[in-house]
Amino acid sequence: MTRTSQSVTRLLAGALLAALCALQMIALLRAPAAWMPAQVAVALDRGATLVLDHAALGAPAADGGRLQLRRDDQGGWWVADDGTGHPLIVQDGALVRRSGSVVLAPGQDFQLGALRMHVVAAGPDGVELATGPTHWHYDGALLRRDGKAQPACPDARLGTRLAGLWNRGAPRLLAFGRPLV
Repeated sequence: MTRTSQSVTRLLAGALLAALCALQMIALLRAPAAWMPAQVAVALDRGATLVLDHAALGAPAADGGRLQLRRDDQGGWWVADDGTGHPLIVQDGALVRRSGSVVLAPGQDFQLGALRMHVVAAGPDGVELATGPTHWHYDGALLRRDGKAQPACPDARLGTRLAGLWNRGAPRLLAFGRPLV
């Protein structure tokens, strides 16, 4: 091979490599729009119901949840989770709510799966629930069952475990408040 043919071969190989890199870059830039849509548009006739899985919503497959959309006879839209136990979170601007949530008041009863709970007390110092002989108290930082502080969940992170240990010994004013979910 002559020196000029080697230069041409190297130039062509470099151009081919640059073209492949450009194609890869285009594919990467296009991927979010193709695989994770920013918006899903749905059209339903009045009285119709549609169940959307994670693929139709552009959600990760590990999410596993499905969404049920329904349009009533008057044209109003209804949305619900598929009954997997994952709450449907409704976001309206900065306001975030879980569907089915309600302000607890003494005397109310509610059910979580097979567990029926009675609200004994609810106020700024916490909420007390009862199910048969078992009493639960949550003060915003620590969950107690029959007066005994509950350990962290088995899959809790180290920071959550440390906060739980701190909350057991710290005065309420210095405790880390966190939602009970």
